[in-house]
Amino acid sequence: MKITFLAAILSTAFMTVFMSLTYAQNPLASGQQSVSALAGNCFSNDFRSRPCTDLDGLTTVPKDASQAFQKGEYQKLDQWFITFCTGNNRMKDGTWLIKHFESGLATHFATWSYSKSLYTDILKWQQIATLSAAPYWAESLYWYGAAWSLPRPRLAEKRSSLNKKLFEQRLVAAETAINRAKEIPAECPLLEVQELAIKIDRGTSVASAQILFDKARRRFPEYHSLYSVMARVYFSRSIGDPIARDAFAKRSAQLTQDFEGKGMYARLYSRKHLRSDTGPEQWIGDLSPSWKQLKESFDDLLTRYPNSKIIVADYLDQACRSDDHETYRRLRASVIGLEAHSLTDNSLDVCDEKHKWKNLR
Repeated sequence: MKITFLAAILSTAFMTVFMSLTYAQNPLASGQQSVSALAGNCFSNDFRSRPCTDLDGLTTVPKDASQAFQKGEYQKLDQWFITFCTGNNRMKDGTWLIKHFESGLATHFATWSYSKSLYTDILKWQQIATLSAAPYWAESLYWYGAAWSLPRPRLAEKRSSLNKKLFEQRLVAAETAINRAKEIPAECPLLEVQELAIKIDRGTSVASAQILFDKARRRFPEYHSLYSVMARVYFSRSIGDPIARDAFAKRSAQLTQDFEGKGMYARLYSRKHLRSDTGPEQWIGDLSPSWKQLKESFDDLLTRYPNSKIIVADYLDQACRSDDHETYRRLRASVIGLEAHSLTDNSLDVCDEKHKWKNLR
């Protein structure tokens, strides 16, 4: 048993290093449609070998972006920014690699508590990459994350005067940086999404946000985060209501049906997707999507992205909250061995008990 355990750890460590090196040397190695684990085997929570899934590869791009920034490899970051912004390279669930690139830098900044040394490194990047929009976008991401790192008031409470002042100052700094980034020619949805998010957080009207959203959607209609950020206008911790947000989700599914079918509705209720977006957490506890429409939407996504366990995990999370035992059991059977991943916001034990999964094994 000890030998098996050690072998599993060593093999997993080798796979992680190999994935990172291969990916770093050739960002286009995966072709146009998907990136997941590039080598080696993966292991279940009982250390049995199993095929790798996109859940295993979910941290590859963020980790590489974080490490490149930490090492001062700014040329590599610029190249990835240009390459991934096209949308040609995506995860197996259809999400753009640039979204995971953003997640890596945002997480890195948060991990080191938005220290001054990070900001100094961003300024170094700007001095080196004078013709790139990426380091100015990164500066905006830094200030935006720093704004939302401030203590948040509870529901129905107001920020303290000092907290409010710092929050606004940091959003202004983020806006200044993104405006500078947009002065440099770049075809990247991150710039549009960042601008929209800042405007929303600074209290722009729904009509003004709609203008920005429509403009960005014409340029990048398939970028998922654009829709989830716009959804915050209709529902967040402080404004809007679940009915208005649901209407937007349904409208978004219609706008994107040519490439996502009915899938955008499910994406806008995906807790993993909401958590991966920078900025405020959605007040997702109060959302009440239609289970019938969610189910149809997830089924459509799985038809389009049949090899994605990320989508299955999102679907399982929603099925746990429903009373649809049959769907939960079917999905649960397809993720055996993947229990070590965060498959649901609820405990798997709770979900299994609710849907009587244990009685079926």
